[in-house]
Amino acid sequence: MDNVFNGLTVYIFDWKDKVVLVVEDDYVSYRLICYYLSGTCADILWARNGREAVNICYSNPEINIALLDIQLPTLNGLDAMKEIKTFRTQLPVIVQTAFCMAENKRESFAAGCDEFLAKPYDRNDLLEKMGTLLN
Repeated sequence: MDNVFNGLTVYIFDWKDKVVLVVEDDYVSYRLICYYLSGTCADILWARNGREAVNICYSNPEINIALLDIQLPTLNGLDAMKEIKTFRTQLPVIVQTAFCMAENKRESFAAGCDEFLAKPYDRNDLLEKMGTLLN
C-alpha cells in the first residue's frame, strides 16, 4: 500500500501476521533493518551467522521471508540459503550485501535468492521488494 505525501511516495505496510528473519552478523546493520521495518508490525527474528539461520528456519516454519547477508561467520550466506532452500523451497530470500559486483548478484540468484539489494539501500527499496514477495 502506498500514499503520496508532498509529491513523494510513502509506503505503508501492515505485516502484523508476518515473521521476518534477519540474517546479519553486524549489530548496527541489524538495528538499521529493524528501524526500516518499524511501523510494519512484523515480528523479527535475528540470526548472527549462517548456521544459526539454517537452524532458525528449520525450527520456525512460520517465517515468511528472510533478509540474508552474504558475508557471515560459521556458514556464509549463499551456502546457508542453499541449505535452507532444501527444506523451505518457497521461502522468499532477499540477499542484502555490501558486495555488489555483478558476479555477486549472479551467484546470489544462482544459489536461490528471490531479490538482491546492494548496501547501502534505503527503506523504500527494502519495503518494495519485501512487499512484492510477501503478497
